Amino acid sequence: GAASSSDGNGQNARFYRPAAVAVDAAGNIYVADTANHLVRKISAAGAVTTLAGQAGVCDYKEGVGGGARLCNPSSIAVDNTGTVYVSEAYLPGQTQTGRIRKITSDGVVSTIVSQTRGRNPLLATDSLGTLYSADAGQILKYAANGLTTVVSGAEGQLGNTIVAITFDSADRLFVLDKEVTYELMLGTPSIRYVRLGIRQVGSDGR
Repeated sequence: GAASSSDGNGQNARFYRPAAVAVDAAGNIYVADTANHLVRKISAAGAVTTLAGQAGVCDYKEGVGGGARLCNPSSIAVDNTGTVYVSEAYLPGQTQTGRIRKITSDGVVSTIVSQTRGRNPLLATDSLGTLYSADAGQILKYAANGLTTVVSGAEGQLGNTIVAITFDSADRLFVLDKEVTYELMLGTPSIRYVRLGIRQVGSDGR
């Protein structure tokens, strides 16, 4: 219940609406600290430090560590080299989409996708370090040269929303999918039911 941006050890550290975490091979945890507009790192020993961004500042700027600016980091993934990827949800003043940023192990922040297809892309990496996202009803794969390919799904499909994406130790891709059904009651749409399903996406898109 105590929200701030303080670094520190264990319970001495503070976050503000953290939305996602990712863990690297050494046991370090990376946090999308959304309302602070920061990416934080928790060492295996529990020491919390700020990896990128300036607390309380929602902005866009490339740079190193605290010299970079993030806005609404909402999903996070880390690859096998310690490179962190973070998506920024819908940004005020921009079209209604987000961004995907890259943070190297020494804190250098750059932009790899300046305008995503949807408002809040979700990120995951496989064992080879390849980045994937669930974005606007599609599963996308990002090559090292920046080329984006569609693995599965249809952009803008109504009624289905991917709410989580991850790989297991065998590099099988899983998504948690939410289907919302509406009905009209007295002329006003209301939610009839929400159905959740865990789905596996094969390398061929099935």
